[in-house]
Formats: sequence, C-alpha cells, structure tokens
Amino acid sequence: MKTSDPSAYQHIEQITASSTNVLNFRGLYPGTSTATIAGTTWEKDSAGSWKTFSGLVLAANTVFPFSPRTISSISGTVYGLR
Repeated sequence: MKTSDPSAYQHIEQITASSTNVLNFRGLYPGTSTATIAGTTWEKDSAGSWKTFSGLVLAANTVFPFSPRTISSISGTVYGLR
C-alpha cells in the first residue's frame, strides 16, 4: 500500500502547533480544507541546527507522507496519521 493512501494508516489524531506527539506521525492530512504549516525537519544544516520550513501548503483531502520533527505553526485543521 502506498503511503499516500489513507488506508495505509491505522490511527488519525488532530494535531496542534505545540503537539508533543508530532514525532509519532508518519503522514499529515488537512481534512476538507487547505492548511499551512511551519516547523523543523529531521535534516540538519551546515551549522548543525535543524532545518526549518515555513508556508508548506497542504491541499484538502490529500494525504502527505511527511514526518516533521516539530510544527511551530498551523493555519487550518491538520490530522496526524500513523
């Protein structure tokens, strides 16, 4: 099963910008409306700091097989999948 297939996941839970359980999720799903998130990835830059991302737009009704290290801001509703 592809990781972009919702049935590849067994658990769905709404997440917030301060969710400590974001590390448990293997995919993100914005539900029925588009959402925008910002945070850090699992990659480090040349200085040894976690790389950041901002303004990542998640289209409605689409599963994103993406596991961020942290989420610092969310506009809209985003669910974590595992």
